Amino acid sequence: MCPKSPEQFEVVRQQSRRLILDAALRLFANEGYHAVSVSKIATEAGVSKGLMYNYFASKDALLKGIIDDALEQAESEFTWPAEASPKEQLSATIDYVFLALEQHKTMHRLLMALTIQMHEFDFIHDIALAKLNQYKALFTDLFSKQGYDDPEGEALILSALFDGISLQYMVLDSDYDLNAIKNSLTKRYLT
Repeated sequence: MCPKSPEQFEVVRQQSRRLILDAALRLFANEGYHAVSVSKIATEAGVSKGLMYNYFASKDALLKGIIDDALEQAESEFTWPAEASPKEQLSATIDYVFLALEQHKTMHRLLMALTIQMHEFDFIHDIALAKLNQYKALFTDLFSKQGYDDPEGEALILSALFDGISLQYMVLDSDYDLNAIKNSLTKRYLT
């Protein structure tokens, strides 16, 4: 079906882009970035290879599109009321991290795999550093407002805990008790 209006064309365009991103995410996460060809992504997405290049100039650009999309989604999902106390903000952060691990497992699997290959993708290093600095500032502020002796150190520890939890969950899957870990973090930081 050929779109009749600019609005319909844009809807079709966004749907095609989404199909490509979703197919590439699944394939990259499950088979590895280097093992997947552009042709395989096009086939998985149900689009032509040429159409893929209308959206993404290269496989690297497609990978960057996946990461950018995930970051935008995370930013839109994670909010808290401005009037929330530092403890409530920390609680909301912990809740979101664990929810995101479960709901966006494929993305986390891809990110873990890319972390090992970070030297091949400069933009991933830059994104990881920016996120670390963002979370460090957020957690340092929250811990400072709660009277921690070393808020910056505690912020770095919490960031490292989240990374370790994510890695173990990706490796152990259903054999990793996320609820027990979340309860332990909650007890440590919120009681």
